[in-house]
Amino acid sequence: MTDRKITHAPLIQNRVDDLASRFGRRLSVVTVGFGGPNEDFSVLEDIANRAAQFDSNGRFCAAHLKVEALGTAFASVATSLKQTRVELTTTGGSSQRAVRDVRRRAKNA
Repeated sequence: MTDRKITHAPLIQNRVDDLASRFGRRLSVVTVGFGGPNEDFSVLEDIANRAAQFDSNGRFCAAHLKVEALGTAFASVATSLKQTRVELTTTGGSSQRAVRDVRRRAKNA
């Protein structure tokens, strides 16, 4: 991981915390690590785990330079988007539900 990615990690983590606190289970955060098996994806894993601390759907997928794994990762993203759409509608996609703006606390806080 480059110094640039490490420098930006706290900013991204704070933003994910803020979004997850606001949207809870209505938010899906899927991070995908695409690199060799020895790559360090700990920042991406942490971002997905942080979202889960607020009852958001946080998921990390390691693709490890394999087409099948990358396909699985994108299928996971598509599934998360569909689940969010269903969560936000009353009849599986036809009308929008009213959503309250409630801040949540992290489970580990």
